[in-house]
Amino acid sequence: MNLNTVLLNNFGKRFILSKLSYYADKHYSLQNGMLEADNANSVIVILAKKHYDISFESYPSITKAELLKLIKLKQGGDSVKSNYHIVPNHNIDGFDVEVTTINAKIARELEGAIMIVPETVVLLSSLANPSTVLTPSGELYLASNKSAYKHLLINSVDSFCYSLGVNTGTNKVTINLEEFPNYITNTFFEAPLKTLLGNSFLQTNFIKKQLFRMHWLYGVPVITSFMLVAGFIGFDKYQEHSLNSNIQDKRAQVETLISLKRNIDDRYRVIELFNEEIAARKLSFLVWNNVLIAIEHDTKLTSVTMKNGKVEIRGSAINANSVLKAISAESGTKSVAFKGSVRKSRGREYFVITFTIGEDVESK
Repeated sequence: MNLNTVLLNNFGKRFILSKLSYYADKHYSLQNGMLEADNANSVIVILAKKHYDISFESYPSITKAELLKLIKLKQGGDSVKSNYHIVPNHNIDGFDVEVTTINAKIARELEGAIMIVPETVVLLSSLANPSTVLTPSGELYLASNKSAYKHLLINSVDSFCYSLGVNTGTNKVTINLEEFPNYITNTFFEAPLKTLLGNSFLQTNFIKKQLFRMHWLYGVPVITSFMLVAGFIGFDKYQEHSLNSNIQDKRAQVETLISLKRNIDDRYRVIELFNEEIAARKLSFLVWNNVLIAIEHDTKLTSVTMKNGKVEIRGSAINANSVLKAISAESGTKSVAFKGSVRKSRGREYFVITFTIGEDVESK
């Protein structure tokens, strides 16, 4: 869901556009498809990357509630304006946090804005391939959710990709300075609302002050729009929470299914071994009877072979001697013995048992 779907007509889009500006050292209007210097304070500002920094932090072995407390403490002590975007990382049983920090001087200049959107949030919402964007502040490279301006060591999108260890590919994108105003405006309206709101700076104190001062004809549509957006975001959060709860509830069932699948795979392996041996050789009833006896004594078979009347069974069991004794007790089975030593590992005994078929049985 994006602004284009929320704003059902052109009037709503023109209204938002009239309150939108691009900031790179000064405000630029985006209404006429070009960058025009504008001294008016806008309600929504797309902020050039030169005015903010992005860093990445990892928090292993921590719950989201604990992480939010840490972030709240950090925000209380920060002298600059920072936004924290939290992403779960199951490899560390914790979270990765992308921290966007606005230059303190710029933050003071933009106190009148309700919403400050980092430029790279808008651009990366549509640019999946390595891209070069010519902005008023310089040549900007984007790839793999990272960005950097052109400088001495990184002077092309290829060198930027090499620095990230990312394949440059063949479908690279270039946005010229003339195309930039229309491109960033259209991308802003097409970007997912969850992405925009989750990575932007929302100045709630300013919103509260202004709502009391606005004329009701102006305030009602704005309040309605914000309530509508908040409702959509709240619904998304509810769905996300429900999905996470369902995943936790189903985890035990999934683990049980995985265990059952492993047992089934073991059974299929035995069947495959039987099929392979039947296709290659016609083993006598006694051989398969002894193999069945081994399985009944908790044997996991690795292979069954027969050459010149001598049968060899490889596998593992909790008690290899009980398997040997059970096979020895069968009439018509001779020379039952272990081949080599029995090896113990993780509560099981790995063995090779050999025996021969008696002549009286073979002749039947």
